Amino acid sequence: KVEINDTGCVLFVPEHFHIIDVTVNGSYAGRMMMSNKLDISSYLKKGENEIMLTLTVSNRNLLGPFHTLKEDCFVGPETFERFGTWNDGKSKYFVPEYAFIKTII
Repeated sequence: KVEINDTGCVLFVPEHFHIIDVTVNGSYAGRMMMSNKLDISSYLKKGENEIMLTLTVSNRNLLGPFHTLKEDCFVGPETFERFGTWNDGKSKYFVPEYAFIKTII
């Protein structure tokens, strides 16, 4: 819980995680992926606000290529990062139900 006086805020997380799902005052505010900033202004109110972060981390991509529902038949540099296919944290190759494994701590 944080006290907010100015509702024009961008959430900044100085560390790097695979995925951070952000909930503000009980509403889903967005997903931080390939970025450590998220504009949460429209979810804030003056006074006390509750910000919840759900962190998803994995070393799975360190153990092999970028995993998708349809596994590649070959491995090359592009199968590890899908460079150039990401736009605003989304790629046609990314399937959240399979690409990352979520652990609740």
